[in-house]
Amino acid sequence: MGAGALTACERAEPRQAPKPLPRVEFVAVVESRIPLDETLSGKTEAYAVADVRPQVSGQLVEQLFTEGSAVDAGEPLFQIDRASYQAAYDGASAVLQNAQDTLALAEAKAKRYAELYKQFAISKQDNDGVQAAYKQAATVVAQQKANQEKAELDLNNTLIRAPISGYIGRSLISRGALVTAYQSEPLAVVETINPIYVDVGVLPGLLASLKEKLAESGKKGKSAPASHVTLKFEDGSRYPLEGRLSFANVAFDKVAGRVVLRAVFPNPRLALGPGMKVSLIYSDGSEESAILVPKEGLHDAADGHATALVLDGRDVVRARQVTLGASMGATVRVTAGLQAGDRLVVSAPQPVHAGMHVRAVAQPVPSS
Repeated sequence: MGAGALTACERAEPRQAPKPLPRVEFVAVVESRIPLDETLSGKTEAYAVADVRPQVSGQLVEQLFTEGSAVDAGEPLFQIDRASYQAAYDGASAVLQNAQDTLALAEAKAKRYAELYKQFAISKQDNDGVQAAYKQAATVVAQQKANQEKAELDLNNTLIRAPISGYIGRSLISRGALVTAYQSEPLAVVETINPIYVDVGVLPGLLASLKEKLAESGKKGKSAPASHVTLKFEDGSRYPLEGRLSFANVAFDKVAGRVVLRAVFPNPRLALGPGMKVSLIYSDGSEESAILVPKEGLHDAADGHATALVLDGRDVVRARQVTLGASMGATVRVTAGLQAGDRLVVSAPQPVHAGMHVRAVAQPVPSS
């Protein structure tokens, strides 16, 4: 009997220890205050552009600027041969002087005849003839003075000056070339790039929204956040100076169906040049209860949707479909599917799936 009992004990299977639960790490979902920034594609444009063109014809004898340098409005840029214009001015001055001398004699005679006529010493016909000659001499002086002023203007215009302050490009016509007054081809181009414009295309609804915010802030005596904007370059770096939206030069692009809006940025170091592609960023206020989660807690993200694994009260994994917003560094804004207090799985040494019972370990909440 003892042998039989021993045999039965030998056949009994030993009890196995329970398999340990998979270990996962989670973060507690919390609400955060975040700025609501909107990004729009834009392009830089010169604040002002002016073509340098001659106002008189002649031979270009001198270039007075360095290509690519800064110039001030009124600064001399080119010199046209002035010899013929100097001669024309001298001739007009001489003719004017002769007319003025004639007028002086006619005026003296007219005064003398007027006195004689009052004394009945001459006839009315003689007096009328002298007075008419005086008026004719005054008209000739006025005409010759206009001719002299025109000759002086042409002489001064042989020195071509900068129409605006800015930076001048290369000379498009070489010294010695013949130029024509108001020709279609400019001699050079001056661009003002400090400040500088950034043009962006926005939907008409957004423009109306921005104007409403500006009007509402104006009533409260505040500056609207939407009026202050920043720039980001194509490589992702930020332009350090802040700009302002301008509603004075709004245009409509019929092809794209968008409103072209302008922002003005200071550009003292000339870091911005015309034709650069940039991103315009403006703040649309802030959200007080935004949900930000680490990117590693989201799976199969596509088309603005993703799957998140959360833990219920019994540490069982549950799957949630979530809607994603903008990325913010190492985190992503979730607009639907998660709420404050949820425990989001962010790390698991081995694969886990919905319905699995796990051992949960908390991770510190990542910085927003």
